Amino acid sequence: MPSFTVDRAQDFMYLFWKLEQAREIPEIPIYLDSPMGIDVSKVFNKYYRWHKLGPKTFDEVFRNTKMVRSFRETEQLASDSRPKIVIAGSGMMNGGRVLTYLKRHLGNPDSTIIIPGYQAEGTRGRSIHDGAHEIKIHGEYYPVRAHIEDIRTMSSHADQAQIINWLAGLKQKPAMVFINHGEPRSADALRVKIRDTFGWEVVIPQLMDVFPIV
Repeated sequence: MPSFTVDRAQDFMYLFWKLEQAREIPEIPIYLDSPMGIDVSKVFNKYYRWHKLGPKTFDEVFRNTKMVRSFRETEQLASDSRPKIVIAGSGMMNGGRVLTYLKRHLGNPDSTIIIPGYQAEGTRGRSIHDGAHEIKIHGEYYPVRAHIEDIRTMSSHADQAQIINWLAGLKQKPAMVFINHGEPRSADALRVKIRDTFGWEVVIPQLMDVFPIV
């Protein structure tokens, strides 16, 4: 499972722990292969007052997940054919430890690659999501024969309806609304939706555009 290392990896650690507790998945080893993700997990554990799980629960989640730090461990784990769940960076498969696992397991029909959320255009994750038959990694092509699962409920971004709902709560009309994140077609659809819903001026800034802020 490729994953973003801040917050998303910890979400998956918790969810896998919950699934094991409910006996909805077998008790097989769960690994977090991301030095940054491990450090972030320690921050979660140290500052437990900042989240809702509390120290006892997250400590159990942390102990339920085996931590992989060295690249040698990554190589050994990727070569190990025994059943396991590996959460590895990066989330869109353009870099990070997950590439080692992709090289080993993309061509294995018994493996499952879980796409954890939105994959931007031009990333390996997007290519796999769109059904590519082979993926180029470090100059070599690897066939995609593994089972691919796509999770659409883990996005941290609000969808169009949620953004419109949030904007409706503004007490004063903004002088201008800027849309600066998203693919061109989606951004333009949101621009039209905001304009038609509220009658506001909406702009999608382009490179080198300048707007005076009064």
